[in-house]
Amino acid sequence: VRAGGSWSRTSGQSVGSGSQTTITWTTEGLDTHGFLTPTSGTVTIPAGMGGLYAITAQLDAAAALGGRCYAQITAAGRIYRTPFTSPGEDLVSVSATVPLASGDTISVAVYHASGSTITWTGALDVYRVSY
Repeated sequence: VRAGGSWSRTSGQSVGSGSQTTITWTTEGLDTHGFLTPTSGTVTIPAGMGGLYAITAQLDAAAALGGRCYAQITAAGRIYRTPFTSPGEDLVSVSATVPLASGDTISVAVYHASGSTITWTGALDVYRVSY
Protein backbone atom coordinates (compact mmCIF):
# COMPACT_ATOMS: atom_id res chain seq x y z
CA VAL A 1 0.00 0.00 0.00
CA ARG A 2 1.29 3.41 -0.95
CA ALA A 3 1.70 5.61 2.15
CA GLY A 4 0.35 9.14 2.15
CA GLY A 5 -2.79 11.02 1.37
CA SER A 6 -4.82 13.46 -0.67
CA TRP A 7 -6.78 16.35 0.79
CA SER A 8 -8.71 19.25 -0.64
CA ARG A 9 -10.30 22.52 0.26
CA THR A 10 -13.62 22.78 -1.56
CA SER A 11 -15.00 25.85 0.22
CA GLY A 12 -13.10 29.10 -0.23
CA GLN A 13 -10.58 30.14 2.43
CA SER A 14 -10.22 33.92 2.71
CA VAL A 15 -6.70 35.30 2.34
CA GLY A 16 -6.10 39.02 2.76
CA SER A 17 -3.89 40.93 0.37
CA GLY A 18 -0.30 41.16 1.53
CA SER A 19 -0.57 38.29 4.00
CA GLN A 20 0.88 34.81 3.76
CA THR A 21 -1.75 32.38 5.01
CA THR A 22 -1.57 28.64 5.73
CA ILE A 23 -4.26 26.70 3.88
CA THR A 24 -6.42 24.36 5.95
CA TRP A 25 -7.69 21.20 4.27
CA THR A 26 -11.37 20.40 4.74
CA THR A 27 -11.92 17.18 2.79
CA GLU A 28 -9.98 13.95 2.95
CA GLY A 29 -9.80 11.84 -0.19
CA LEU A 30 -7.33 9.29 1.16
CA ASP A 31 -5.15 9.08 4.26
CA THR A 32 -3.38 5.75 4.70
CA HIS A 33 -1.85 6.29 8.15
CA GLY A 34 -3.49 9.33 9.80
CA PHE A 35 -1.18 11.97 8.32
CA LEU A 36 -3.68 14.84 8.73
CA THR A 37 -6.85 15.62 10.63
CA PRO A 38 -9.35 17.33 8.28
CA THR A 39 -9.71 21.08 8.94
CA SER A 40 -6.01 21.18 9.89
CA GLY A 41 -3.25 22.84 7.90
CA THR A 42 -0.48 20.52 9.08
CA VAL A 43 0.44 17.08 7.76
CA THR A 44 2.59 15.08 10.22
CA ILE A 45 4.69 12.09 9.18
CA PRO A 46 3.55 9.18 11.40
CA ALA A 47 5.89 6.97 13.44
CA GLY A 48 7.74 4.48 11.26
CA MET A 49 6.78 6.27 8.03
CA GLY A 50 9.97 8.22 7.27
CA GLY A 51 11.23 8.29 3.70
CA LEU A 52 11.28 10.34 0.53
CA TYR A 53 7.97 12.15 -0.10
CA ALA A 54 6.51 13.75 -3.22
CA ILE A 55 4.41 16.77 -2.23
CA THR A 56 2.18 18.73 -4.63
CA ALA A 57 -0.26 21.54 -3.87
CA GLN A 58 -2.50 23.35 -6.33
CA LEU A 59 -4.43 26.44 -5.24
CA ASP A 60 -7.23 28.12 -7.17
CA ALA A 61 -8.21 31.75 -6.58
CA ALA A 62 -11.89 32.65 -6.82
CA ALA A 63 -10.98 35.54 -9.14
CA ALA A 64 -8.13 36.67 -11.34
CA LEU A 65 -5.48 38.21 -9.12
CA GLY A 66 -4.78 41.92 -9.43
CA GLY A 67 -1.23 41.46 -8.16
CA ARG A 68 1.52 38.91 -7.82
CA CYS A 69 1.14 35.63 -5.91
CA TYR A 70 3.14 32.62 -4.74
CA ALA A 71 2.46 29.25 -3.13
CA GLN A 72 4.80 27.73 -0.57
CA ILE A 73 5.38 24.30 0.94
CA THR A 74 7.14 24.17 4.29
CA ALA A 75 8.43 20.65 5.00
CA ALA A 76 10.58 19.86 8.06
CA GLY A 77 11.38 23.57 8.36
CA ARG A 78 12.58 23.92 4.74
CA ILE A 79 10.72 26.26 2.38
CA TYR A 80 9.88 25.43 -1.24
CA ARG A 81 8.25 28.35 -3.04
CA THR A 82 7.03 29.06 -6.56
CA PRO A 83 8.26 32.15 -8.37
CA PHE A 84 5.79 35.03 -8.24
CA THR A 85 2.96 34.68 -10.75
CA SER A 86 1.96 37.55 -13.02
CA PRO A 87 -1.14 39.67 -12.30
CA GLY A 88 -4.24 38.17 -13.89
CA GLU A 89 -3.43 34.57 -12.93
CA ASP A 90 -5.92 32.58 -10.84
CA LEU A 91 -4.00 29.34 -10.26
CA VAL A 92 -0.73 28.59 -8.50
CA SER A 93 0.92 25.24 -7.76
CA VAL A 94 4.07 24.07 -6.02
CA SER A 95 5.80 20.69 -5.77
CA ALA A 96 8.76 19.28 -3.88
CA THR A 97 10.34 15.89 -3.28
CA VAL A 98 11.72 15.86 0.24
CA PRO A 99 13.29 13.34 2.66
CA LEU A 100 11.17 13.36 5.83
CA ALA A 101 11.40 11.59 9.18
CA SER A 102 8.70 10.55 11.63
CA GLY A 103 7.30 13.65 13.33
CA ASP A 104 8.28 16.05 10.53
CA THR A 105 5.49 18.38 9.41
CA ILE A 106 4.29 19.79 6.10
CA SER A 107 2.14 22.87 5.49
CA VAL A 108 1.09 24.88 2.45
CA ALA A 109 0.66 28.65 2.35
CA VAL A 110 -0.34 31.23 -0.24
CA TYR A 111 0.55 34.90 -0.55
CA HIS A 112 -0.99 37.47 -2.90
CA ALA A 113 -0.81 41.22 -3.39
CA SER A 114 -4.12 41.83 -5.14
CA GLY A 115 -5.31 44.69 -2.98
CA SER A 116 -8.37 42.84 -1.64
CA THR A 117 -9.30 39.61 0.11
CA ILE A 118 -9.42 36.58 -2.22
CA THR A 119 -10.88 33.15 -1.44
CA TRP A 120 -8.94 30.00 -2.34
CA THR A 121 -9.73 26.34 -2.91
CA GLY A 122 -7.24 23.63 -3.78
CA ALA A 123 -5.73 20.21 -3.33
CA LEU A 124 -2.74 18.67 -1.56
CA ASP A 125 -1.11 15.30 -2.33
CA VAL A 126 1.61 13.85 -0.08
CA TYR A 127 2.94 10.37 -0.94
CA ARG A 128 5.98 8.41 0.15
CA VAL A 129 7.92 7.41 -2.97
CA SER A 130 10.87 5.65 -1.29
CA TYR A 131 11.78 4.28 2.14
